Amino acid sequence: MAAIDRDLRRKWSDEPVTPRRQPVLADPASPEPKQWTPFVIAAAVGAIALLIYIALVVFAAAGAGLAKAIDPVFQAAAALAAGASCLVLARASSGKLRLAWALIGTSPLITLSVGAATAGFYQVTTGRPVPFPSPADALYLVGEVVLIAGLLSLPSSPMTAASRGRVMIDGLVIGISLLYISWSLGLGVFYTNAHIPVVTGAVGLAYPVADMVMVTVLLLVVRRAQSARYGRLSLLLVGLVAKLIADSALAVTSASTGVQVNGHWIDIVWIGGYAFIALAAWWPVGPSAKSVEDGPTSLWQMLLPWLGMVGVMLTSLTVSLAGRPLSPLLIFPGAALVALLMASQLLSYKDSLTFLNQSRRAETELQTRTNLLNQVIAHAPLGIARISAENRFIDANPRLGSLLHAPMKILLGAEVTEFRDPQPQLADQYEALRNGADDTLEEEGQVRRADGSTTWLHWSTTAVRKADGGLDYYLAMAEDVTARHEADEVATENVAGLERLNTMKSEFVSMVSHEFRTALVGIQGFSEMIRDDTLEIPDMKDLAGDINKDAMRLNRMITEMLDLDRMEAGKIMLELKPLDLNGILVDAIERAQMGQETHHLVAELDVALPVVSGDSDRLIQVVSNLLSNAIKYSPNGGEVKVTSRRDGEAVHIAIQDHGLGIPAEFINRMFGRYERFESNRKDNVAGTGLGLAISRQIVELHGGRIWVDSEAGKGSNFHFTIPIAPVPAVEFAAAGVY
Repeated sequence: MAAIDRDLRRKWSDEPVTPRRQPVLADPASPEPKQWTPFVIAAAVGAIALLIYIALVVFAAAGAGLAKAIDPVFQAAAALAAGASCLVLARASSGKLRLAWALIGTSPLITLSVGAATAGFYQVTTGRPVPFPSPADALYLVGEVVLIAGLLSLPSSPMTAASRGRVMIDGLVIGISLLYISWSLGLGVFYTNAHIPVVTGAVGLAYPVADMVMVTVLLLVVRRAQSARYGRLSLLLVGLVAKLIADSALAVTSASTGVQVNGHWIDIVWIGGYAFIALAAWWPVGPSAKSVEDGPTSLWQMLLPWLGMVGVMLTSLTVSLAGRPLSPLLIFPGAALVALLMASQLLSYKDSLTFLNQSRRAETELQTRTNLLNQVIAHAPLGIARISAENRFIDANPRLGSLLHAPMKILLGAEVTEFRDPQPQLADQYEALRNGADDTLEEEGQVRRADGSTTWLHWSTTAVRKADGGLDYYLAMAEDVTARHEADEVATENVAGLERLNTMKSEFVSMVSHEFRTALVGIQGFSEMIRDDTLEIPDMKDLAGDINKDAMRLNRMITEMLDLDRMEAGKIMLELKPLDLNGILVDAIERAQMGQETHHLVAELDVALPVVSGDSDRLIQVVSNLLSNAIKYSPNGGEVKVTSRRDGEAVHIAIQDHGLGIPAEFINRMFGRYERFESNRKDNVAGTGLGLAISRQIVELHGGRIWVDSEAGKGSNFHFTIPIAPVPAVEFAAAGVY
C-alpha cells in the first residue's frame, strides 16, 4: 500500500523532474509578508546623513575648519553603521551565514573605525597631512582581507567538478577584466612612473586589487544566489563597486603626491559605498527554496563573463579616443581573457549537452514508469481517486467507477458528498489531515451509488502537499467491504439471538419450575392429608378448596403461556365492540377489593369518558393484571388509585400504587416476557412474569400504548391508552405485532 501511494504521488504530481539538489544554508527567516519599515528608515537616515555631509564638508556651510575636522568623523560613522548593521544580521543568522556576515561587519570596523581614527589622531596631533603609505594603511589592508574572507564564506559552492571549473574560469575572466580596466584607467602609473617608490606603489596597488577580488567573489555569489537574495547582494555589490572606485582614485592620487589626498568626491563615493553595505544588511529577505540546483547554464550566467569583455572593449575604446596609448603589458591579460572565454563557452556547451542527455534519459525512464504505473492503477483491485481540496473527484481509476456504478464522465468533477453523506464525527480528523497533523485517515461507511443502490466501502485517505507545505489534493483508496460488513451483521444478530434465546430459556425453566413446584407441593400436601388423616367433612372441604386453588393457579399459568405464544404468533382475534371503560374499571376494582383489608382502592373516573371500541374480556384482563400487581407490590397496604380521562383522540387509564417502586435501570425491561422485579424482601411475589407482556400485547393490538412511571421506594404509576376511534377486528399479524 505504501509503495502504491508513493507511485501515485509521482504519477499525479504536477512537479517537474529536477536534477539533484545541493543543500545550502538559508538566511534567517523573515516575517511574512516582507517588513520594509526598517529598510526604509535606514535608507532615509543614510540619505539625510549624506546630505548633511555634502552641506558641511563639500560646501563648507559651517566653515572650512569644521569641514576639515568632521570629514574623518563622517567616514568613521559610515564604517561603523555598515559594520554594526552586518553584525546585527550575523546575530540573526546561523551556521556559515553567521560567520560570513560577522566577517563582513568586522571589516569596516577595522578599515575605517580603527584606521581612520589612527590617521585622524596623527593629523590632529602633528598638524601635517598623513603620509602615504602610513601605519594606518596596514590596518586598512587587514580590514580588506577580513572582508574578502567574509565574502568567500557566503554559501555559493557548486556541486559538480564541471560546475566548479566553470565558476573558476568565469571568476578569472571577471577578475582579469577588472584588472585590465583599472590598469588602463590609472593603475598602470604604479609601474610606469619611475618616481613612485616600490613600497608606495605596492601599497597603492593593494587597495584596488583587493577591491577587484571582492567584486569578483561577490559576482560569483550573486550568480548562484536564490532570487530572494538578489536585492541584498545587489546592494552589497554596489557598495563594493563604489569602494573600488574610491580606493582606485585614492591610491593613484596618494601614490603620486606621497600623502593621503582626501578629495571630496572620493570621500562621497567612499561614504556612499559603506552606506550601501549597511542598507544591504537591512534589505528584507522573504522565504525561498532552501537548495541550489546544478542545472544547465542560464543565459544571464553565460553573459556575465562577456560583460567583463564588453567593459574591456569600452575601456580600450575610451583610452584610444582620449589619445592615450595602451600599455604593452595589457596584451597578456587580453590574450588570457580570450583563452578563458573560449574555455568557459566550451564548458558551458559541454554541461548543457550533459544535462540535455540526462533529461532525455530521465524522460524516457519516467515515461516507462508512468506507463507501468498506469497499468497497475487501471487493474488495481482497489478504487483509487484524486480528490481536490474542494472535495471533488479529479482523477479516478476504473475500479472506483465500478464500485460506485458511475461512468467516468459522471464521476470526474462530482462532489464526494453526492456519494457519501458528511461525517460530522470525522470533522476534527479531516481538519488534522488538512493541516498536516495527521498523514492518513482510515474510515468505513455506507455510500450511495449512482444508480441509487448502497454499498459499504473502507476508505484510506492521504493528504498530498505542495512544495510550500500547502494542501494539493487528497489521495483516496476505497475497498469494497460489503460482504464482510453483512457477514459481521449476521453474525452479531445470530449471537444476540442465541444469547437472548438462552437467557429466555433459563428464565422460563427457572420461573415455571418454581411456580409449578409451589402449586404441586400444595396439591400433594393437601391430598396426602385427606388420604392419611381422619378428617371431618368441613376440614376435607377446606383442603379440597386449597387443592382447587392450586390447580386453578397451574391452569392460569399454562393459559397465560399459551395466550402469549398465540398473541406473538398472530393467532388470536379480538372481539371488538363499543365499550365503556369506566364500567370495566369499576368491575375490576370491586373484584380486586374483595378480601383486601390493608389496601384501599380509589377510583377517580371521568364521567364524560367517550366510548371506545375494544375486546372487553381482554381489557378486563389488562386492568385486573395491573391492579393485582399494584396490590402485590404494595406489601404494607395503602391506597391504590385508578383514574380515567380523555387524552386527545384516546382514553388514558392510570393505576397508581405507593409500594416498592421500580429502579430506573429495570423500567425498560418491565414489559418483556418473564420479566419480574425482585426486591430484597424475603417473601418473593408469586407469578410467572407474563402478565405485563400479555397486557402490552393486548394494548398494542387495540392501537394504544402502555408504559410506567416509577421510582424505587415511592411506588409506581402504570398508564395505558386506547384510541377513541373505532378499530376493526384484525389479527395480530395484520396489526404489525412481531
